Parts: sequence; structure tokens; C-alpha cells
Amino acid sequence: MKKYPVYILTIALLMGISLCSTSCGDNKSSTDGKTGETGESTEDAGDDKALQAKMNPYVEAINEVSKPLNKGYSYYLNYVQAETGEPLNKAAGVYFMPEIKGADTKLTAMENAAKTEPKAAIDQYAAAYVTKAKEALNLHNQLAAYYQAKEHLVDNQAKGLALHKDYITALTDFKTTAQQVAEAYDKYYKDGTARYIAKLEKKGDKIRVAANHVMNEAEVLQKDFYAAIPSKGPITITPELEAVMAKTTGFQNLVATYNTTEQSTSDEEKKKFFRAGTSFSSFTSNANTLMTDIRSVIDKLKKDPKADIGYEYENIGRSYDRMIQEFNRNQF
Repeated sequence: MKKYPVYILTIALLMGISLCSTSCGDNKSSTDGKTGETGESTEDAGDDKALQAKMNPYVEAINEVSKPLNKGYSYYLNYVQAETGEPLNKAAGVYFMPEIKGADTKLTAMENAAKTEPKAAIDQYAAAYVTKAKEALNLHNQLAAYYQAKEHLVDNQAKGLALHKDYITALTDFKTTAQQVAEAYDKYYKDGTARYIAKLEKKGDKIRVAANHVMNEAEVLQKDFYAAIPSKGPITITPELEAVMAKTTGFQNLVATYNTTEQSTSDEEKKKFFRAGTSFSSFTSNANTLMTDIRSVIDKLKKDPKADIGYEYENIGRSYDRMIQEFNRNQF
């Protein structure tokens, strides 16, 4: 059966980055029993499926272990001095993210995946990732329970200060390996996407080719936008934000190409590649909202670095997730 790339929703991998994986989307199967619609051999398809199965635990670990650990670390440093753990504002107090539950299952699955065939470059980081994640999770959960129970009000933050240095060391160490895992997965994903688009082009599936180009650029655009916005402190117009604004023009052109391609494709031609009732317009609408909100935020900040960008900032992530939902629903 034909497999489509499926984008997995998450509002931040390490710093606001959405992560993608591959999964199933059924299309017409081959009638000769030897090749699929793209001319892919059943042996190649089997290898792709095995590699996909291997990668799924890595995706789950990144989304459900890396993401909350890194988010918790950034959140905590909004309230304490990184060097000492002393509150930045004693009157405001210290707050911590909730405990992270169910991570052991994800880490075991990742550990097992690293031992399976086919081997992949990402496997070399699995053992270190699991070891460092367990240490980071232990300290995160200790601090989460401590601050959740307001124990720091009883012991004048003695336990929090005692755990602080070990926590910072563990999280800093973990973040390095988590980044290596994320980058290794990103390479796997990009290589697979390039092969997938090449197969679509060979098959003549122009709408899916255009949609994949839009989706790939949307991933880059929102990733670069969130990376250019500091987690705290004043927001200034940097070369990175100017670059994001410039990239929106290329994104707009890709959306226009997708629209032209879809509108110029006959209904009969669409029937060859898509199921009845497939809607193409919502994908475009969400892509345009993503683009205009990014432009609006950057323009606001140019005029006033203290401007309230909360709605657009959040809506960029929502629009990107809605694009993902439409992309997956249409089996692009």
C-alpha cells in the first residue's frame, strides 16, 4: 500500500519546533503484486516500513520526553538565577512545570528500537539519550513535586537550592544529546521526504508535489520564527526576524503554485490520485493565516518592541497544526 508522510503535531520540539514522522495513508494498491504506483518494489516498500516502525519510538521520545523536559527547564529559568537557584523575584516566588509521567515506557521503546534492523545513524545516540533522560526526569519530577506541594514555603527553599545545581547540570547534559537525536531524525525525515517527492513527480501527482513543497516550507518558516523570538526579555528586530519576513514571499509563491496546480487539474485527473470528497481549500486558508500572522507579528515589533503579540504568536502554532491536520486528512 502507498505510504504518505504524516506530520505529527507538537508545539515545540526543543524550542517551538514541530516534528514530523511518517505513517500510513492508504491509496490504491498495485495489481501486479510486484510494484506500487510509484514503481517501488515490494522489497523497498518493506524496508521503508521497517525503518518507519523503528523511527516511531524516536518520535515519541522527542515529543513526550525531550519536549516537556526542555520546556520545564526554560520555564524554571524564568523564576530563578541559573547559577545559584535563588529566586529572581522573591516576592513573585518560584514556579515549576508539572511532573512528567509515562516517560519510562517511551525510553524503553526507544532503547529497543535502537537494537532493531535496519540500522540507522540515530541509533548511536539512543543509549546516552536514555541514561541522561532518566537522570533529568528524576530531578525534574523531584522539583515538580516539591514546588507543587509548596514545600519551599516551609523550608525556605532549602531543598530546591540543594537540587538546583544537579538539575541544571543534568538538563544541560541532556539537551546536548537530545539535540543530536533531533538532528539525526531531521536528516532521516528530510531524506525520506526528498525521495517521496521524487516518486510523486515521476508518477505525475502534481497536487501532492505542490502540497509537500508548501508543507515543508511551512515547517521551516514557523521553526525559524519561533527560534528568532526570545523566551524572555525585550524583543528586537534582528537579522533572523528580517530573514523570516523575507522567507514569507517564497512561501506565498509556493502556496500560489499549489492553488494554480489544484485549480488547473481536472476532476477526472483528481480522481486518479484522491478519494471522493477531498477538500483542498482549507489547507490553503491555514497556510495563508500562518503567513499573515508571521508578517503581522514582525510588523508590530518593528513599530513597537513592547507590542502585545500574544494572539498572533499562539495562532501561528495553531495555523501550522491545522495545516498538518489537513495535510494528513487529504493524504498528501
